[in-house]
Amino acid sequence: GPAAMNETGETVIIVGAGLAGICVACYLAKQGIPYLVVEKSSRVGGVWSRLDFPGIRCDTEILNYSYSFNPLRASTSLVTGEAISRYLRATADKFGIVDNIRFGTRVIAADYSSEDHHWRLTTSRGRFRARFLINTNGYFEDQPYLPKFPGNECYTGAISHLFDTNRHTDFDGKQVVLVGSGASAISAAPALAAGCRELTLLQRSPSWICEDDNRIGWFTN
Repeated sequence: GPAAMNETGETVIIVGAGLAGICVACYLAKQGIPYLVVEKSSRVGGVWSRLDFPGIRCDTEILNYSYSFNPLRASTSLVTGEAISRYLRATADKFGIVDNIRFGTRVIAADYSSEDHHWRLTTSRGRFRARFLINTNGYFEDQPYLPKFPGNECYTGAISHLFDTNRHTDFDGKQVVLVGSGASAISAAPALAAGCRELTLLQRSPSWICEDDNRIGWFTN
């Protein structure tokens, strides 16, 4: 079971049960090193369990994005967010990681004691103590940034961040303006265009991309 709150010794605390956190936990489990994962949400998968915007997929070939010790077998090179989320859950189950995760536990503070050489974590569900601390949390905030612009308060349409939408968001018959041209926009734009009346993409700097065959070939298999 999970390491006790006041456990000393070689215990490791991992912050985050996303792609990196699950990977670290698998390697520690293989080595027989006691560990505990603290995760603020109610499920594994990190950003892939939270985001579900139209067209979401990974912008990195799955050959390079999945674990070498448990590769994801897929028919496409760039896989959907849903497929990655299922893969991470399956990996955590396969290697017994879930039993060592404290869900709904947000880290508030982490302090290192030079006297006893341990980390002391203050969380939303109490205090934890460990010899080693590994931070694997990502860079996405719970509340994405929504910039203010002149006339913002007078606009009668809906303003939302892409990360606050999901595959069930209704864009039928609507005019949609998508701001940005990064990986998320590139993934979302085709799906949004297929489901709305008109899509306009605003970009500061163009992203030069070309359509390619997304099937796994002999080069990547």
